[in-house]
Amino acid sequence: MTKAYKIKFKEFDKDEVQEMEVRTKNIDFTVEQLGRNRHIETIDIRELKNYSETFDNDILGPNGNLGV
Repeated sequence: MTKAYKIKFKEFDKDEVQEMEVRTKNIDFTVEQLGRNRHIETIDIRELKNYSETFDNDILGPNGNLGV
């Protein structure tokens, strides 16, 4: 089942915290890919509880309305 998450992370060489929302079936794999080419100092992952699966079958895919 696809779940929605909000991920906040800070890279070593940047001052601001970056924030993104993703929908995924495997959050561990997603976080691993996120950190692949980054030097992440801190990361915070929270599941979004009020998530609707309305756009899961959209032509752009599950992350289409998020701009991914």
